[in-house]
Amino acid sequence: MAEIKKQSYALEAIQLAIGYSKGREQIAIAKDIEFKSTVSELIGIVGANGIGKSTLLRTLGKVQGALSGNVQIHGKDLEAYSALELATVISVVLTEPIASKNMTVEELVALGRQPYTNWIGTLSTHDRLKIEEALA
Repeated sequence: MAEIKKQSYALEAIQLAIGYSKGREQIAIAKDIEFKSTVSELIGIVGANGIGKSTLLRTLGKVQGALSGNVQIHGKDLEAYSALELATVISVVLTEPIASKNMTVEELVALGRQPYTNWIGTLSTHDRLKIEEALA
């Protein structure tokens, strides 16, 4: 008998609830969030101020925990990713001002190589080529 294989999506939210914990109380901003995205899809998140767009992005990027539900990237639970492994498959850019305002565009792009560098962030020749490719 042929084995049925479950489709793996690039990004999937299953019964996701997002919000904040205040002591023992959980304050849900949105719940029952469900979506599936393939590698070739582009997703836009649109809504009024304060509706939870940034909270959703922080949750999807594992910056902030979900109140309940599950997020999967390529069929693997978000919680199963180490910080280093996750940094190679997803990144989040929020609207808060960046810590260093005096960066060149090249320095900002180079931050994307951080998961691939050594513990002090030294860029290799390969890293510099990747940065040049991204800028081109």
